[in-house]
Amino acid sequence: MTPIKKEKDAIRKEFSLKRDSIDKSDKEARDKKICTLATSLVSFRHAEIVLLYAPIKSEIDVIPLALAALEKGKAVAFPRCNKEDRTMKFHFVTSLDELEVGAYNIIDPKEDA
Repeated sequence: MTPIKKEKDAIRKEFSLKRDSIDKSDKEARDKKICTLATSLVSFRHAEIVLLYAPIKSEIDVIPLALAALEKGKAVAFPRCNKEDRTMKFHFVTSLDELEVGAYNIIDPKEDA
């Protein structure tokens, strides 16, 4: 393992533990505030395409941001992971119903999305 990979893994673990330690109601309030702030950004208002990820574990819940983008008629895309070649490719969705648990137990766009 390279020194950079070790450092990245240590940083990821550190911040994952910090996120995991946040009280659930506090986290929900913070996530909501983040999404509200994001939708008020000029870059969001003028964006035609919004790229997001489906959160896992204690990551920021950006699903309200995805819903807001879809309601405003923006194109929304989520990444789909490919285990074989360890790549990600974004796929457009028109509804969150087009997401499912995929590679690595991460929510991805369905294969036919």
